[in-house]
Amino acid sequence: MEYQIHCLDAAKKLAPYADDLMQRSQRIMDQLVEVLPLSPMDFSLCPASHAETIPHGIGGYALSEHRVEIFFDTQRDDLLDCIERDYASVLVHEMHHAARIGVSAPQPDTLASAVVREGLACHFEQTMTGVVPSLFNALWDQDWRVLYQRMQPELHAPSYDMGLYLLGSQPDVFPRYAAYWVGYNIVQEYLQTGQLSELELVGVDSKVLIDFANGLL
Repeated sequence: MEYQIHCLDAAKKLAPYADDLMQRSQRIMDQLVEVLPLSPMDFSLCPASHAETIPHGIGGYALSEHRVEIFFDTQRDDLLDCIERDYASVLVHEMHHAARIGVSAPQPDTLASAVVREGLACHFEQTMTGVVPSLFNALWDQDWRVLYQRMQPELHAPSYDMGLYLLGSQPDVFPRYAAYWVGYNIVQEYLQTGQLSELELVGVDSKVLIDFANGLL
């Protein structure tokens, strides 16, 4: 599988980190192409907008099966620490999204699909890095079943509030990363059944895991 890494940095904000990031990216991608069903891929490294707040210093998007973007908060004094701690996790996570886009049937844009998509990527991230996603540092005392039960009314609605369920826009209602936490636990429980492997789940229909999770309530 062919891939190309691009450092988009006309502003030179990534210059102190660029060589290290390219080397890290190469090492990670060489591992991922051996296990994920990735399509030919361009992915870019770029500075985040000065107006953007990134809780962990690094964020990313899978724009398609052929395109991933990773962006960095270059205003942070601790960005090198963020790269050491979280870059591999973010890249693995977004590459899982890209692989899923490429091999799965089109999924509805629902909360249910988001829960499954993020859960699969978070669990794969842990498998590849050996580190539990740092998103969950503040969620260990949250019962995922309780959160999932509360999501039920909007699970299959034609639209949903991404900020509420994924990004913590109303933390008194749902904690930040609630949908990620719920999805991760669903995937972990499902893998314990031995029905499908983690790699077989990359392209699975969301309904398979949602039906399974509903049976656990």
